Amino acid sequence: LEKQRLASYCACAECQRKKLRLETSAKTQRARPARALNAVVLILSVTLAWLVFRILAAQQREQEARFDPFELLGVSSSASKAEIRAAFRKQSLLHHPDKNPDNPERAERRFVRVAQAYKTLTDETAMENYRKYGNPDGYRGTQYGVALPKLVRSHGRVLLLLYLAVIGVAFPVAVGAWWRAQRHKMSSSVLAATYRMYIFTLARTALVRNLMVAYTASFEFANSFHPGRMPALIFTAQALKRTDRFDIKKARYLFPSEDWMTQGLIVLHAYTSRIPEELPLELQPVRAALLEKADMLGTALIDS
Repeated sequence: LEKQRLASYCACAECQRKKLRLETSAKTQRARPARALNAVVLILSVTLAWLVFRILAAQQREQEARFDPFELLGVSSSASKAEIRAAFRKQSLLHHPDKNPDNPERAERRFVRVAQAYKTLTDETAMENYRKYGNPDGYRGTQYGVALPKLVRSHGRVLLLLYLAVIGVAFPVAVGAWWRAQRHKMSSSVLAATYRMYIFTLARTALVRNLMVAYTASFEFANSFHPGRMPALIFTAQALKRTDRFDIKKARYLFPSEDWMTQGLIVLHAYTSRIPEELPLELQPVRAALLEKADMLGTALIDS
């Protein structure tokens, strides 16, 4: 059916230019989904890499910022002074900058914290400050934080995985589905097949009755036919013929017709002819759909 509709174009220069513009637009529409998905995948990959880096960096900072003298020295809370002193000597030798030439800066930070932990466990004032404020140096000013809900604090990793699933899977799938739905449309949201059918029809005739045939054959109305409307269509077609407004048997299509095309043609003629009989309720949604797209498809007909 599509090959029959696109078998030939008018040979005039204007129609050939429209043909070239239509084919170029169709190629562009086919290429857009792939380019868009590639861009989305690239952006999401960079975003996920940045997010993972930030999470790991935050975990490392949190681990370094947490001050637990017993953990730093590797002793229990009931350790004696001799055990604390022995643990300090062991840890200070282990983390001394001179013993860690590969990463002296990190070793120095660890060495300072080990010394701070030893001071906390051996100095009564420092220990008292640690118990009150979590820091051997005492109160260090007002601290501000973000009051996160308890659910977020207790299920942080689950929510992070859910977020990554939405961003990394659901969002690309939704974008891909949207592009698949839009790839058959031109920039004006008119289906490319409808544009091609308009060009095919107008290249052969410009009669008003054939313009109505082309309009009701627009692919935007495809699959709108329902067998339950057949009695109402027969009634309306007979009313049009009886009043000499329109005879559906005399309608001439330049391509094989389908039921939804005939349905639209009968309803559109009933609307424009103002037949005395009221349009049956079953056909009123068809009329509403034909009128709703009149501006968009009418402009496309003119452009064709």
